[in-house]
Amino acid sequence: MRDEFYDEFTTLVDWHWWYIGRKKIVLKQIKKYFNTEGASILDIGCGPGGMLNDLQAFGKVFGIDSSFKSIKFCREKSYLNTCNSNVENLPFEDSSFSAVLMLDVLEHVNNDKEVLDEAVRVCKPGGLIFLTVPAFQFLWGNIDIVTHHKRRYTVNDLKMLAETSGLHIVKASYFNFFLFPFIAAVRIMERFMFKKFQGEAPVKSDFAFNKPGIVNQLLAAVFAVESRLLSSFDFPVGVSIIFLLRKAA
Repeated sequence: MRDEFYDEFTTLVDWHWWYIGRKKIVLKQIKKYFNTEGASILDIGCGPGGMLNDLQAFGKVFGIDSSFKSIKFCREKSYLNTCNSNVENLPFEDSSFSAVLMLDVLEHVNNDKEVLDEAVRVCKPGGLIFLTVPAFQFLWGNIDIVTHHKRRYTVNDLKMLAETSGLHIVKASYFNFFLFPFIAAVRIMERFMFKKFQGEAPVKSDFAFNKPGIVNQLLAAVFAVESRLLSSFDFPVGVSIIFLLRKAA
């Protein structure tokens, strides 16, 4: 992520509709699929700790991030089981965790297969791996540029990746479905305007156009509806993907 956006990012996780909605979706899926007895959970790419407090309801939680700034924020929030680490070489023994989360991580790395295999290594046999990633390359926009994304995915992309890592697919769905048409239109228009006025204005993240308030609360409410619906079925399209995988017992 570009340095000039990092301070903005550390506050967004607490109030922005997208982070609030994603958290509800992920927690709902964890409650449905995860056996929490004696659980240990690793949040890879934990950022400033937006998920760590909620995850403590499911077991002992550890967080790692490649950013020193992220770990500094986590420690300031008293999340002491956190450390700086390269995601390609995790500082844990094989089969250490009952569940591993990588929420919007794979799109940042050069070799996503290598990073997924490392997550599999530290996951216990029969354990779960929870992934979220941005969907559809045609939705590429400013947010991908400022956060240093390498790619966006389709569900089929992730299915092929899971197969090569020997994982069983538990859940595979797009999400952020209801806001998909609006966001797709904005991204396409954004790309057109960037080409037209390239070099005349600085690149801004999508988050720069949203502030705390009634609009943010309304968007959060619309997004949060999906957390309940995803328990019953999968969405055919969306701005993001949620993927649940189980390691062979």
